[in-house]
Amino acid sequence: MLECFWRAEEAATWRWTATDLEERRRTWDEREGLFLGFPDDVEWERAALAPAEVLEILYIDWHWWVKVSNGTRLPRVAQEGDRAVAAAVATNPELIVVTAPDRTKLVVLEGHIRLSSYANFPEYLPDELELYLGVSSRMTDWANF
Repeated sequence: MLECFWRAEEAATWRWTATDLEERRRTWDEREGLFLGFPDDVEWERAALAPAEVLEILYIDWHWWVKVSNGTRLPRVAQEGDRAVAAAVATNPELIVVTAPDRTKLVVLEGHIRLSSYANFPEYLPDELELYLGVSSRMTDWANF
């Protein structure tokens, strides 16, 4: 999962400098910033979700994503998608999503722009979207859950 996360972060050259990436790696290791309270007992698995399930994945509880989704954290409300990104679904990096054991609330850890694009152009979603799913009974301790 971490390899996928860093590969996706490195691919966003428009967003992150090498220094930014180094800082994000540090915050992962020290559980700061984005990773404040992120549990260290997450069980990672590959999962496949139907389009309706993908459209229910929430943004992280971060000011920007809460604001653009009018407080809902739902990507389909945000109107932030990019058709070209949605159309490239077959070759895009996998979303990284986290949840608690009951799996009633799914939150995207990495892939907000891709998720926004899928939500706003759902016609590009395959019958099942493969992603990484992290499960922890302590996920609610994560500041952004």
